[in-house]
Amino acid sequence: MNEEKYKTKVNQLKCELFGSLAVYKKSWQVQKRYPLAMFFYALSPLLWLLPHLIFSSALVGGRYSENLYSLIGYGDVLIYTSLGLVFMAIFSSSMWGTAYSFRDEEFAGTLENLYITPISRYSIILGKTLFYLSQALIGCIIQLIVIGIWYREDFSWTNFLLSSVFLLVGFLLIQGTSLTLIAFVFWQKEGWKIILLGESLILFITPVTFPIVVLPTLLQNIAKFNPLNYAIEGFRNAFLFGNTGSVQMYFLILILILPFATAVGITIFHFAEKWLRKKALIGQY
Repeated sequence: MNEEKYKTKVNQLKCELFGSLAVYKKSWQVQKRYPLAMFFYALSPLLWLLPHLIFSSALVGGRYSENLYSLIGYGDVLIYTSLGLVFMAIFSSSMWGTAYSFRDEEFAGTLENLYITPISRYSIILGKTLFYLSQALIGCIIQLIVIGIWYREDFSWTNFLLSSVFLLVGFLLIQGTSLTLIAFVFWQKEGWKIILLGESLILFITPVTFPIVVLPTLLQNIAKFNPLNYAIEGFRNAFLFGNTGSVQMYFLILILILPFATAVGITIFHFAEKWLRKKALIGQY
């Protein structure tokens, strides 16, 4: 009996995985019909990165800053800023991909058909999120190549792999927030406004392009309550310094926060979906 239950669970998991891959494949098939969109996602991260680097370089009068070195032990402004922007690109793409997943289907008029498919809602969301994430990775790879050219003398594959772990944990952490945003998008139908508001609130006082320690004490204390800070700092410090005590501390904090954030997101999404289904508002445009 236990063996049969185990096989049933495995088969269900396979079906859910195939469902996610089908959604992922369908999203790419639609995107291929718009080649300029592909060009945009490949080129825009680089165009977005360069103005920040030019501004940072002009602000400090060159590539290296003694003030930055005194604050964090690393003085290359270009590398410091670039790493923050790489994380920002992954964060934004995964959040928008998850939170906007069902709204896309509403615009296309396919939400009802997708919703009655015999797979979990979370499998649908996963497929859409992976699609947006894979788009973001195209631009991030270009950004990382640029960073690698600048950083080639001190580049370490060990540090790179360690920093990738923080990218993965950060991606999982974002999903809890994104599920909450899906609930509000389902409810209010104002997709991009709600997501942009949520993204702005989360990114408020985050060390994307500057160290938190330069802020007033009050803002530094507020920043401690934003889990994204630990993901960004952990990613950047792991890339630059390797497996240090602060990197281990950031990782531990993220691992402790991750189950709570995911549980909250799933609970809010489940409650909102149940309420909207009861009111027959799921597919309402």
